[in-house]
Order: sequence, then C-alpha cells, then structure tokens
Amino acid sequence: MNNEEMIFIAVPKDYPEDLYGFMERDLNSLNFKVKTIYTNNGVMAGIEWALPTVVTAYLLKPFFETILKEAAKDLYSAVKLKLKDFISKNRARKYKYVTATASVEKLSGNYNQSITVSLEAFLHPKVKVKVLFDESVSDDDMDAMLEGMFEVLKYIYSECQKNIPEEVSETDDDKLDLFLLANLDSQTWEILTQKQMVERYKQK
Repeated sequence: MNNEEMIFIAVPKDYPEDLYGFMERDLNSLNFKVKTIYTNNGVMAGIEWALPTVVTAYLLKPFFETILKEAAKDLYSAVKLKLKDFISKNRARKYKYVTATASVEKLSGNYNQSITVSLEAFLHPKVKVKVLFDESVSDDDMDAMLEGMFEVLKYIYSECQKNIPEEVSETDDDKLDLFLLANLDSQTWEILTQKQMVERYKQK
C-alpha cells in the first residue's frame, strides 16, 4: 500500500469530533492513510462557491492511483462507504454566511449548495475538481448520486492521465479548476468551469 496520504480532512479546531474522526481512525486501520488538518479560518469575503466550506475532504492523487487498481476493489468499497457517511453527517449541519454590508452584492441569492461540506479532488497537477452538494437533495437520493460521483471522478482522472502532460509550468495559466454539481432533473452530475459557475450563480 502507498505510504502517502490519500485523503486530508480539513476541519475547524472546535468542530465535533464524531463528524469526522472516524475517517482517520477507521481508514488508517485499513492502511489507507488519512490525515486530519485543523483550520482556523477567520472572516472571509468572496463568492459562495469560491469559499472553502466548513469541512472539506481532499482526495489526493494517490487516492485515485490506489482505487483504480484491480486488487483494491474491496478497499475502494470501504472507502466509499466512509466518504458517504462523512458527507451525510456533515451535510445535515446547517450554517449560514454572515455577510458584511459591502459584500452583499457578491452573494447570488439563489445559491443552493451546502456551505458545510465539500470534496476537492486533486486529479492531476493541472486539474482540480470541487464537488458541491445541493442542500435540497434527500439523503436517499444523495446516496445514489454519490455512487455516480465516484464514477465521474474516476473517469476525469483517467482522461487527465491519458491526455494532459504532467509537466508543471511556472504559471497557473494552464491549470483547470472544475466544479461538480448534482443535476436533480437528470439525476446526473454536471461538470462546470469557473466561468459557468459565475453565470449560474450571478446575482439576480
């Protein structure tokens, strides 16, 4: 098994341990390395989808290198169950933005994604995908949607390895930040660019 960390869990220092501690404890017992990072975020300004959520699971490149191996099928199933549990438990906690008067115009008014929990998948040195979770989705529907989410991430990872050189440039011009959002009508996941996110959640 790879000795590198597979997942980072970023949480505030005073966040309830029962909502995230099992990730490191249970998965490390399977020799799947998870590390908890404690954050101390102060007041932030910006567009909702660009801000970090209260808790975030970072899926690192070794995560995908490991789960795509044929011999790791059982481990992959166990990791998926833990990630689903992590998302479900944290999505149930509700937070609201506290906004300075001068920043009100940055909020869209129709933003419906959880500000409590998200995933960020580092699929390639040049490609990062942030997965956002719609607060209006039922737990049963979300469980089914999450199964599809893992397949989409695996597909994007495989395409990146085949089609994008890994040479790291000195600028960020060729780096791509993508967003994965659940489409409730089609029961699929949408892949959006930053520009498309701006269009979707611009102030109305």
